[in-house]
Amino acid sequence: MMTQMVKRLESSFYSFKKSLNRFRISTERMIDMFEKGKIYVASSTNINSLMDQDWTDEQIEDRILKLPAEDPKNQIFAPADFTRDFKDLLQTDLLHLTTICKEWDAVTQDPKLDLFKQLLKNELFRNDLNKAGKLVIFTESKETALYLTGQLNYPKTLTVSAENRKAVFDIIRRILTLTIAVPFIMITTSLFLQRYWLKV
Repeated sequence: MMTQMVKRLESSFYSFKKSLNRFRISTERMIDMFEKGKIYVASSTNINSLMDQDWTDEQIEDRILKLPAEDPKNQIFAPADFTRDFKDLLQTDLLHLTTICKEWDAVTQDPKLDLFKQLLKNELFRNDLNKAGKLVIFTESKETALYLTGQLNYPKTLTVSAENRKAVFDIIRRILTLTIAVPFIMITTSLFLQRYWLKV
């Protein structure tokens, strides 16, 4: 989790705040499950995503019971299956996470974004540096990609992720293989497109 949070912080303040808040919500939900007497743990499905979709406890339990029984990571636990101080530790974590989230919510500046906007305006599309006028931005975080798209507000921007990669691939191929200069930004999370771009 620590490595993931560092990666999110490196990606963008926006992505980091989103991940931090999800971590807080997950901790709240774990405490709530303890109080109800059933703790759902399933690596084969995203329990928090199901809760976000307002699935009932019964629906979640049914989903877990239908998962492969041979996988020990898909189980429904009782509070007694954990150490006696586990819930107390969760509540301590929640206090810290709530404080951290509030402190980060007060942060409105984004120096990394400000610097990138400055580079975009003064450097990245300079004719002597970028004659084709194409800029591809790779990020591991889809949230960062969508955040950049909204913040940059550049007229010719294409945001690509796993969800729409196939649908826009022909457009991408045409743009990246143009021999004339067309100012254009593509923001993507796709490693496949990164390999494709390096070949162009």
